[in-house]
Amino acid sequence: MADDQDDETAPESEDGGEGETEPAAEDVEGEDGAGAEDGEEAEGAEEAEAAAKSRRRKFIIIGAAAGVVLLAIIGGGAAFFLMSPSEDKSRASAMLPGPPVHHELPILLADLKTGRCRAPYVKLHILVGVNSNDVPRIEEVQVALMDDIRTLLRDKERTDLVGRDGTETLRADLLDIINQRIAPAQANELLFKEFLLQ
Repeated sequence: MADDQDDETAPESEDGGEGETEPAAEDVEGEDGAGAEDGEEAEGAEEAEAAAKSRRRKFIIIGAAAGVVLLAIIGGGAAFFLMSPSEDKSRASAMLPGPPVHHELPILLADLKTGRCRAPYVKLHILVGVNSNDVPRIEEVQVALMDDIRTLLRDKERTDLVGRDGTETLRADLLDIINQRIAPAQANELLFKEFLLQ
């Protein structure tokens, strides 16, 4: 009996002592058929998961590219606006008015309007107060400016120029003519170095 027990236990010890027997052939075939279906389902799930991951990757790549383009646009715009004021500052400093100076116009002789044969005349020596940056503009238009002043004086009578009121009226008229001619520059003062009525 001990031998019978040894025989019964012997096959168990040969299998490694697991105590389990091999499954029947039918069981193995049934598992292989179910395993094939499970494998297909697993492969389909893996493919769907891989497709979802590839879509995510595409969106991430497109989003990153769009982000880079957006940052480049924003950076370019910021650089444009931040650089422009410095250029404007240099332009503004170039356009800042210089110190005031008095530009001397040539001596001017003009006969005045009268109904008599012998007309009275006026002799003017004018200083124009402008910014030093505007002096080239006055020199550029000086010939036309002198012609405009002579034309104005020839329309005046001697009585229009006599006294303080006459002088101040002439000063205002001359400043208007000068400012129209030298625009956009601006004369801010007009002095008479010499004012002679004959």
